[in-house]
Amino acid sequence: MEPLVSLVHLLLQSLHAAVGWMGTTLLALFVGAIQYYIGPRVEAWLHGQPYMKPETKHRVAATIIVAGGTWLLLFAVGVVITIYREHVNYTVQNAELRIKVQEQDQKIKQLEEQVKKLELEPEAPDSLRKRTGTLADEWTAYITKKLADPSKPPDAFPNSADPNPSEERKKEIQASQACYRGIEDYYARHFRDRFVGIAKEYESKGVKTGFLANDFAQRPPYIPQFGSVMDGLDEISRFRDLAYHVDARDHLITF
Repeated sequence: MEPLVSLVHLLLQSLHAAVGWMGTTLLALFVGAIQYYIGPRVEAWLHGQPYMKPETKHRVAATIIVAGGTWLLLFAVGVVITIYREHVNYTVQNAELRIKVQEQDQKIKQLEEQVKKLELEPEAPDSLRKRTGTLADEWTAYITKKLADPSKPPDAFPNSADPNPSEERKKEIQASQACYRGIEDYYARHFRDRFVGIAKEYESKGVKTGFLANDFAQRPPYIPQFGSVMDGLDEISRFRDLAYHVDARDHLITF
């Protein structure tokens, strides 16, 4: 759209210039015509002499001189007027730019003062991003310790390929399920509401959290093994990443 607007502006300026030069030329020719037809009569009248038609070559020469002089005079006047108008326009534009620059300088100074003031104030211990990191660390420490506990029974889950497991296998499955139910119960009592609340707090600020709040409400997040395909894509990693969307004062960071 901008190139089209620029082209139209250029065409209008060219048309305006062409019309101006045509008017100047026509006016010069008009003055030359007056010199050619009326000039000799006026000169004879001023001297009290009868009008005598002068030689054509003298009339043409005088007409060319008058028309050319008039054209040059109009050209000079036009140039002076154009320069003056441009000077006025540039002066007005420069004044407006100076005002805008001054306003921007004032805004920059105000922002610098605000930044300095914020730098002097320590980040609150309960800031959103600190609470995010603290909660993720607490849960990671708990689940890591729980899963690495030597007293934890080995993982055993029902297998559809073995619909009638042995009594020993049934006990292993029950012990494993009881261990994970204990983890889920502990999560529900100490972590679930905090995870869901922080995720929704980010949502209220306009941060896209996906289904984190819903996932945290349904089940505890587990930590993938280091180097696995899910490393960095798990719920806790995505939860930690939310902290990069706010500053020390819980303000949303936008780019």
